[in-house]
Amino acid sequence: MRWHCAIAPEETMNAPIHTGLALSDRATPADVLATINEGIDAALRAGEPAWTGATGALIARCVSLDACFSSGEVSAWIRTYRPDIRFSVTRNVGPYIRALFSSGALPHYSAGPVEKQRRETAGYSNAPVHTAVFVYGPGSFAIATHRFEVIVPASGTAMPDLRSLPAMPIQSATPTQPVLTAAPRAQQGSPAVGRAVLCFSGAPTATVHTDRRLCVPRRAFEALAGCQRRTVHGGDDVYVAIRGDEIVISLDPLQDSRRYALVSSRCRLLFTTALPIGAHYAIAITVDGLRLDMSSAL
Repeated sequence: MRWHCAIAPEETMNAPIHTGLALSDRATPADVLATINEGIDAALRAGEPAWTGATGALIARCVSLDACFSSGEVSAWIRTYRPDIRFSVTRNVGPYIRALFSSGALPHYSAGPVEKQRRETAGYSNAPVHTAVFVYGPGSFAIATHRFEVIVPASGTAMPDLRSLPAMPIQSATPTQPVLTAAPRAQQGSPAVGRAVLCFSGAPTATVHTDRRLCVPRRAFEALAGCQRRTVHGGDDVYVAIRGDEIVISLDPLQDSRRYALVSSRCRLLFTTALPIGAHYAIAITVDGLRLDMSSAL
């Protein structure tokens, strides 16, 4: 199957009726900044990280307004109005909200407890298309029609002018990145075209060390992150699946994969294999991960 990039119409990306209101629909920038600051003050008094207080306060505000929310939205609100607060969306805010939900610690909407639903990104933010995201709200229909994708600003930027606060983060009207869609199947008798699309030339190589651990270098993960328009750091989780003679390494969970952590200091991957010591393998960087052909050493 051949793949190409295309921008799909907006109505195919989200439900046609927008009922899942967000904090950005109900509050002003000043209200949100005040909520964040109150949460931070409470967290610091309790000896907890500032981001946890801001997250909890924003969630409470969303629930009080019957608004849906996601970890990306919460992170975007914090980084828009308090860019001095350091945290990770995927390693801090996302797991923290999931833990609160699982333990029943989230506040209740007027209609009942918070509901959670798995959605997928559709190109309206920096996250790769089809990235799984948990969205929270008062009911399944509101969650399913909530426009949860927003651009999350970088941390460490200048504080906003309190006399002219920036607008609330909202989802753009149209996708901000191309969406991968499948082209028609090749005609019968045509040579088959693999799904993998090479998006990096001069691919790096993986090497089997003397302890039989395969070393996938930092350059490969930097190239993959660039291909997928995301960031990667030492200590991040990656997922390795062995499929016949091919090793597939992804930044996202794969079926029948095993999770590993990148080496914190060098952002490379090491894992034990049965491959011959000293062997080198080309790494193909594709739109869906790193691929190594174990049947063809260099």
